[in-house]
Amino acid sequence: MCMDSYIWDVESPNKPDMTLKPISPLVCIEYNPKDPHCLVGGQYNGQLAFWDTRKGSQPIEVSAISNSHSDPLYKCIFLTSKTGTECFTTSTDGQVLLVGYQKNG
Repeated sequence: MCMDSYIWDVESPNKPDMTLKPISPLVCIEYNPKDPHCLVGGQYNGQLAFWDTRKGSQPIEVSAISNSHSDPLYKCIFLTSKTGTECFTTSTDGQVLLVGYQKNG
């Protein structure tokens, strides 16, 4: 089963701009308002994946299973913070989690 997700440019609809390769199907995705190259994706397995589109299709970081949701992650939202690397996540498991990632380079 293909789990790829695609980023499209509406000005160029014949082929995707980029292919994201999560470890579990993506349920939601959000761009970082402070850095348009960074985005997060909520996965069906409850983990949150972080991408930097300048670094390719693979996530640069994925939340640890022990610190993730036990149900699919249905919503993620970046916080307005100094670093812009933290986000809240929600799931049908009843949890709201605060997750952050390391910004390298």
